[in-house]
Formats: sequence, structure tokens, C-alpha cells
Amino acid sequence: MFSTNSLVTTAIRDFSETFPEGVIRSSWSLASQNVQVMQFRHNRSELVVPPLTNTLVALSLSATKNLTVRINDQEFSEPLQRGDAVIIPAGAASEWRCSGRDADYDMLHIYLHSGLLAKASADTDFDVSQADIGVEFRVRDPHISHIGLSLLQELDDARLGSKAYVDLLAAQLAMHLLRRHSVSNGSVRSYRGGIPRYKLRRVIDYIRDNLGADLKIAEIAQQVNISPSHFTRQFKLATGLAPHQYIMQKRIEAAKKLLSETEIPIAQIALEIGFQSQSRFTTLFRQFTGTTPRAYRAKNAFFGVSHRALEGACLPAAA
Repeated sequence: MFSTNSLVTTAIRDFSETFPEGVIRSSWSLASQNVQVMQFRHNRSELVVPPLTNTLVALSLSATKNLTVRINDQEFSEPLQRGDAVIIPAGAASEWRCSGRDADYDMLHIYLHSGLLAKASADTDFDVSQADIGVEFRVRDPHISHIGLSLLQELDDARLGSKAYVDLLAAQLAMHLLRRHSVSNGSVRSYRGGIPRYKLRRVIDYIRDNLGADLKIAEIAQQVNISPSHFTRQFKLATGLAPHQYIMQKRIEAAKKLLSETEIPIAQIALEIGFQSQSRFTTLFRQFTGTTPRAYRAKNAFFGVSHRALEGACLPAAA
């Protein structure tokens, strides 16, 4: 366990101010005002880091088993695989402890400046004052991993245009964090306790990415290393819905989007969102919406409106 008094409070820009020997390479030469990127080697058994002035996305560059991290008042003791990310918001302090052969491992640190997040929020009409990016541990997000590895490559092969490219990647990452990893995201806006928020996000993402599969509670619970019965109770406490109710709600939401925005046959939509038959889909869709998929499409289809508008438009008479 960590000492409750071990985290100091003087804010710093990045880990190099605490442990400069850990910096293997960095983007300082690019002089970007939006982002700082560095490959950082953790080779101390314990590293205490004061609160950060920037939001940090730390991408694991190797597998690490015997790692315990405390970020503010949250403690994590889960192994990291290559590509796993840790998100530490601005203002959060952390302490990293590792033992044995795992006490020497590399991470890619991406420090996003507050101004970059503000610009990303303005570009998307997202109220950054309402966005709590929050602490997350062992984030398995292919988009974050891809951006991180692209930034790492720029550290290896800086060339003409590198600064502009790094700034572009940083802006994409900032927008992605606001859209997919902030509390204001509709998926987790109703968080009320229960399952830890970083695990709730992992579950939400897993359900979203596997709506078309035969989702089992045991498989979902396994994603966050919780027993199925405990997971069901904690998930309901966090969201107000039992897991099967939440899954059904998301399937119906996905169905509405496909019915209104595409011309995909209803039978195919049923299969794509996890129903075994069109009749079962129709029955449950009616229970949730009070109408059938066909009637919903006829009333709400965007493509249908555009087709009717085109058909009703008066063409100029031929000369």
C-alpha cells in the first residue's frame, strides 16, 4: 500500500521534472505549444509524481505485470499489455511502484495542453467546462494506440512537416478523449457509483463494439475481472439498468439509427444488432418504441425524405 502522505502537491509540466534521467527521447525540438511527447523509462521501484498541469495519456510500450499505480485516491494493480493506455487528467498526482524484473519498462507519454483541449471542444461544440476526462487505467483503445505509435515514429524520424503532423495527431487525440473518454459522454453521464468508472467505460465500449454478437453477462464481466453476479449488481448501481436492459436499449438505439439513416433491409439490421430473427426484433422494437421497425422507418427515414423532396422538385421546362 502507498503512504497517504507520499504524493506531493507542487504542480509540474511532465514526469521529466521529477525524474529527468527517465527521458529516452522527446519532441522538445519540435517546440509544439499544444503537445509534448516523450519516451519515458520507468526504472525506479517507486516514482512519486506531483499533480500535472497537462493531461497525460501514457501508452505502454511493453508488457508489465508487477505494477501498482495510485492516481489521486484510486489504486490500480492490473498488468499492462503493450498498447494499453493510462489516462491522467490535469491536476492529478500519481505514484508508480513496480517490483522484480518489471521495474524497468518504457511508456510513451503524450502531454496534451489545456489550450488544445479547449480548441478541440470549440471545434465540436463540446463544452469543455463540463468535460471531466477523469482517471482511466488499462485503456484498450485502438485509436489511442494508433495515434500514440504514429507519434512515437515521429520521434524516430523527424523531418520537414513533423511539427504540423504532430500537432494534427495531438488534435485528433484531444477530440477523441472528449468524445469517448469524458464523463459528459452520454454513455456514462448517469454514473452513480458502483463499478469503478474506468471499468464502466471498458464495459460500455465492449458492449458497443459487440452489439451484433450473442453477449453473455459472464463474458462482459470477464472484461473487468468481476464475477457475473457482482458485476450485475455493480453495473445496475452505476447505470440504473441491469446489463441485459442496457444491452437491449443500445440495440434499439442502433436499430433506430440504421432504420432512419440507411436503406439496409430490416432483416439484415436485426442480425447486425444481435437479434436471431426479424420477428423477434420486431416484437422487442414495438415493446420499446410503440411501433414497428417498418413504420418507424417510413416516418423517420432521412433518405426517404430526401428522395421524396427530389421527386417533388419541379424541373425547369425545356427551352
